[in-house]
Amino acid sequence: MIKTILFDVDDTLLDFGAAERSALKQTLTRFGIFPTEEIIRRYSEINAACWRRMEAGELTHSEVKTERYRILFDEIGAVASPEEVTKYYESKIPFEHETEDGAAEILEYLSRKYTLIAASNGTGETQRKRLRDSGLDTYFSDIFISSEVGSTKPGKEFFDAVFIKHPGIKREETAIVGDSLTSDVTGGKNAGIKTVWYNKKGTAAVPDPLPDFTVNSLEELKELF
Repeated sequence: MIKTILFDVDDTLLDFGAAERSALKQTLTRFGIFPTEEIIRRYSEINAACWRRMEAGELTHSEVKTERYRILFDEIGAVASPEEVTKYYESKIPFEHETEDGAAEILEYLSRKYTLIAASNGTGETQRKRLRDSGLDTYFSDIFISSEVGSTKPGKEFFDAVFIKHPGIKREETAIVGDSLTSDVTGGKNAGIKTVWYNKKGTAAVPDPLPDFTVNSLEELKELF
C-alpha cells in the first residue's frame, strides 16, 4: 500500500514552459537579442537536449545552465556571455510560478492521506521560491532538489537521499509522479519505487521505460490513489 508520494515539480506541478518563456524573453531582450518565436523554440529544444545529457551523466547541472546558451548563441551568431546571460535569467525565473491545472487541488486532496515530498532537478533557491510563491510548498513534508542533494534524477543516489533522511519511509510504500520518462520514471525504477507517468500531452506511443501507471491529468490521481 502506498503511503508516500514523491512529486516532480517542473511541468508536473508548475508550468515550467510558461515560466521559461517569460524569463527567457526578458533575458534575451536584456542582452540585445530579439526573442523571436523561432529562437524561443530552438532554445527549448537545446535546453531539453542538455538536460537529457545531464541525466545521462554527460553534463553537470552547472554546465547545463551555460551550455544551452553557448549552443544557441553559436547558432544564431549572437555575441553575449553565456555566464552573464545565465546569471540574469536565474534572477528572473524564481518569480515565475504559474501552476499546472489542478495542482493545488490534487495536493490538498492527497495530503490528507499521504506523505507528500517534492523531488526536483533544479536549483534549490529558485525551486523553493517558486514553490513558496505558488503556495504549493505547504503540502510537502520535505523538498529534495538536485543542486542541494548533490545528485540528479534519474540517479539512484537522488532517491536514496530521501530514504536516508526519512528512514521510516519504505520503498515498497512509495511512488513518484512526474512528466519525464527519463528522469522520473527511469529514476523511480532505479530506486525501486512505483512510478506514475503524468502524460500531460497525451502521447499515444508506448512509453519507454514503461511506467507502472499513467495519467493524463492530475485529477486522475484521485482515482489512482
